[in-house]
Amino acid sequence: MEHIIKFWDGRIGRKDYVLGLLFYYSLAPAIVILLSLLLSPDGSSFDLIAYVIGAFFAVFIFSLHVRRSHDLGKSGNMVLLLFIPIVNLIITIRLLFYKGQESANQYGNVPAKDIKFFDTIFNRAKAESK
Repeated sequence: MEHIIKFWDGRIGRKDYVLGLLFYYSLAPAIVILLSLLLSPDGSSFDLIAYVIGAFFAVFIFSLHVRRSHDLGKSGNMVLLLFIPIVNLIITIRLLFYKGQESANQYGNVPAKDIKFFDTIFNRAKAESK
């Protein structure tokens, strides 16, 4: 349970945020198709499998959004604005292109540069202290 709570803590830089989104958005459809073919060759339960996998991956994707907003010095609650049309475009541009704070903030230290990709997106990485 502690790892699930830790999953939402800390910060993530722009590069790892974008790569994490690409990783999840490319992996989820592949898993849905593979499981659908294995569990239901006739395609009858494709929707159910897609919803279950989608809900599972939504947790990971939103943790990336929250940690990226932490890097900008904003609360993770800002991510809820992604559900509002038009506002979500502004928030997405901010998450993708704005530079994170260059020093430690209330959400953690500056994300380290030399950490492996999967350690970063699964929040197993240690941050630099500045």
